[in-house]
Amino acid sequence: MVCFKRLDRRLGQGNVEFFNEISVLSLYKHENLVYLFKICNEGDELILVYDYEARGSLDRYLVNLVSHGLDA
Repeated sequence: MVCFKRLDRRLGQGNVEFFNEISVLSLYKHENLVYLFKICNEGDELILVYDYEARGSLDRYLVNLVSHGLDA
């Protein structure tokens, strides 16, 4: 399974953030980082294709810890 992330300029996302994310995911390989399959950079469309993580994202997990008073 894969998931897609599309750059949304209406939310203030720009090329810098998009290409920074590509750089980080291309440089670092770790079991806790998603695998980046493909990049679409065609015209105004900028899309990342990731490996789908069924357990959800790390930011949601961390927010959950903080909201339950379990932060370190």
